[in-house]
Amino acid sequence: MICRLRTIAVFVLLVLNSNVFANSIIAIVNDDIITWNSIISKVKPESTKEEKLDLVNIEVDLALQIQKINEMGLGPTSASLESTLKNVANNNNLTFDQLQSLPQYDEIVKEVTKKLALRNLKDFALKDIDTSPTQDAIDIELLLNPSPNILEKQVKLSQIVVSTLDTTENPSSTDEMLIKFLSGLIDKIDKGASFSDLAKLHSQDQSYNTGGLSGWLIFDKLPQLFKDTLKSLSNNQISEPFSTGKDWRIIKISDERSIDPHLIKIQKQLEQSNIDKYYSNWVRDLRRDAYIAIFKEKL
Repeated sequence: MICRLRTIAVFVLLVLNSNVFANSIIAIVNDDIITWNSIISKVKPESTKEEKLDLVNIEVDLALQIQKINEMGLGPTSASLESTLKNVANNNNLTFDQLQSLPQYDEIVKEVTKKLALRNLKDFALKDIDTSPTQDAIDIELLLNPSPNILEKQVKLSQIVVSTLDTTENPSSTDEMLIKFLSGLIDKIDKGASFSDLAKLHSQDQSYNTGGLSGWLIFDKLPQLFKDTLKSLSNNQISEPFSTGKDWRIIKISDERSIDPHLIKIQKQLEQSNIDKYYSNWVRDLRRDAYIAIFKEKL
């Protein structure tokens, strides 16, 4: 390993003495090399040597992270890669087939793969770390940036959603059939059946995975139809079946709270700051055991 690195270093010194190579090596990170091409798009005519060195160090940190990903086998699964690529296509108003037909598709796959792998590495590094802000940190931030004390109502909803049913019955309309089916579920729940179990079994919405239960939702941002339906319900009271135009559903409020959105924002900002600080230190520690050579004379 040492011998190999020295051989590479000799080669680098030869390159440094020549202006012929546009893709000159400017750093070595263990067995990887970093070239001018990796930073040239970010270098401006007025960039100082220190600014160029900062760009090189960013590439060094990236190389160390990629090496750790390969060492730990933290690359994305084919399923997560495909799912993300489909989201990329959808966000750009393309079908997946259209995305695949683009000439830059391979580059897109490479970039998405890298980002997913880096996210996996960050999750690995933070796996057992509590990044919650301390109460002292929150109090200090609130002193600097006081809350207007405007509370926001949030709710957790449970729902069962159906749009089609397999049945041998011949009702006068699909709507009638769906209303009858949901009404039957309400009867079962009233007699002791679990709303969550029935949602997992019958709901045709993604929320079936969680037994029909949503995360915390801002009440005022719900569709008007939902707000109107929920206003007449108490906690855990189930609505009558109602149509959204695309499907029929029953819903209930499973939990509610009033929160200070300003406080929540501060808590999230402080937590993100803790995450960034811890991960930055974790990456810095990767340098401790690495062979790194930066050829500053090239900058």
